[in-house]
Amino acid sequence: DVIAAISAADADWLNWDPLDYLDHSLVSMYIDTIDTLTISFKNKDYVFNLIKGDDGKLAKVTYEGKEMDLPNFRRLYVSILSIYIHGEYGEVENTPTEVMIIDIKGTSANQEIRFYRVTTSKAYYTVNGEGRYYVLVENINRIQKNVLQLIEGKEVTNT
Repeated sequence: DVIAAISAADADWLNWDPLDYLDHSLVSMYIDTIDTLTISFKNKDYVFNLIKGDDGKLAKVTYEGKEMDLPNFRRLYVSILSIYIHGEYGEVENTPTEVMIIDIKGTSANQEIRFYRVTTSKAYYTVNGEGRYYVLVENINRIQKNVLQLIEGKEVTNT
């Protein structure tokens, strides 16, 4: 039975905004639990099938029946993992434009993320139909660039 007092200087979290308590990572699925990853933009679906080895680890990725370079695919996936929440979305006057969909189907969960451009730098998003936050458009552009580089057989970078 102890009652203790602490200084407000030692408890910065008391002044945090509710957004500070959120996991800012938008996607956190482990790559070995994913069966298919579909990234859709500019009226095209890019469907990647993730094939596991006997050990359950990712062994091969195919797109339209063609095997993809595995390290490059992993870098593409890292660019998806690198999307972070940047703030709460407030209604704007213009109608948001859908710019990309990431659909993840896997053994642990299924997740559909839709991105809607609301300004030149911000994109509102929903996860399985629900949302209230935004991410940066530059992250969406990076993913789209990485998808195209991967299927063209070019090196995927996260810059």
